[in-house]
Amino acid sequence: MRNDFPGAGYSEFIFEKQVDSIGFSLVRKDTLQKDFVLYGFDVRNTQKPGVYYAALGANGASTQSVLRCRLFTQQMAVIKPDLVIFSLGVNDVQDKFFSSDEFIAHYDTLVSWVKAASPGCAVLFTTITDNYVKRRKANNKSNTVEYCIQKLMHKHNAAMWDMYGVMGGYKSILKWYKAGYARKDRVHFTARGYYIFADLMFDALMKSYRYNYPQ
Repeated sequence: MRNDFPGAGYSEFIFEKQVDSIGFSLVRKDTLQKDFVLYGFDVRNTQKPGVYYAALGANGASTQSVLRCRLFTQQMAVIKPDLVIFSLGVNDVQDKFFSSDEFIAHYDTLVSWVKAASPGCAVLFTTITDNYVKRRKANNKSNTVEYCIQKLMHKHNAAMWDMYGVMGGYKSILKWYKAGYARKDRVHFTARGYYIFADLMFDALMKSYRYNYPQ
């Protein structure tokens, strides 16, 4: 069964029987039509409960980069998330003209977009990781971002996970690099490093969940 939602910009296909693969073809209906844009697929099993995870990100992206996503609110309204985790800022502090006021203003806009798409959505901010500029200079702007995230947390009644503090704070990226968990640029991490962050965040979420909703 097919349902079209032109106002929201997507079509829904419901399969009455279990399938293990999906195929489709593209047909150009007009010679003037030269471009086709596919924003993605949303595949769900509505027969079983579980967690649906969607991610938005790109290498080199900053808070300002996300603000250029003109369909952000429209597309997020389709998902209607219960929780949005913001983990942005490392690329912002790589800019020598970094402004804490501008950083907070960018986040204010992003949060307003999320609330417009899903008013009851919870918001979780993470602080940024320790990093170096051009592999040579320790970046003390990470301390400034931690303060900014704390202000945003209180302003928007949101949650915060102190990723910067968990990894060890200022210049801790060197320890992660020597242990094989960070890359030579002292900005990005190895796959194992990212796995560690994921496990630590999950443990923090579950600890908070069990504390607030004891069995």
